[in-house]
Amino acid sequence: MKIQSDDLREGELELSFSYEPEQFPVLSEIAVVGDTEFIGPIAFSLRARKTAGLVEVNGEFRNRLRLKCSRCLKSFDSDRKTAVSLSYSTEPSESMASAVDGELRLTAEEAGRIHYDGDEIDLVEGLQEQVVLSLPYRTLCRDACKGLCPQCGVDLNERECGCRKEVGNPRFDALKHLKLPDA
Repeated sequence: MKIQSDDLREGELELSFSYEPEQFPVLSEIAVVGDTEFIGPIAFSLRARKTAGLVEVNGEFRNRLRLKCSRCLKSFDSDRKTAVSLSYSTEPSESMASAVDGELRLTAEEAGRIHYDGDEIDLVEGLQEQVVLSLPYRTLCRDACKGLCPQCGVDLNERECGCRKEVGNPRFDALKHLKLPDA
């Protein structure tokens, strides 16, 4: 998706469009891994406006994901709605202009700014980044998911297993058989 900066001289520009996940190269790679599958298109509803040398793009996107639960490993579908906020500038940041020995230090204000040349702004890379950042790090099919038994692998959401539950911290199991010399 590209917008012309000349179109923004009139004020605000409303943008509504959908992208198939395959149109974003990084999302295709994520789908290959298998933990996240994009179901259907990603629908964007955005507003772009030009203020003080910046082009600000705000709005949201909606998508449907098929995820794997981190506890029980079952797949489940999730509808998601995520806010988008991007800033574009034609002028390189002061930090980029004054980079010494290849070292670049950005201020907090400059860190979120995307540089573009000419009159055309390509939103694809910035939007792809927003979609990737919105993906959950750890997913649960439901808050009360009991997961799998660590000893026999039974799904504890479906039935209880007969494994003996020991109280204690499993990280210290190796120390149970430690023999120390008598003092």
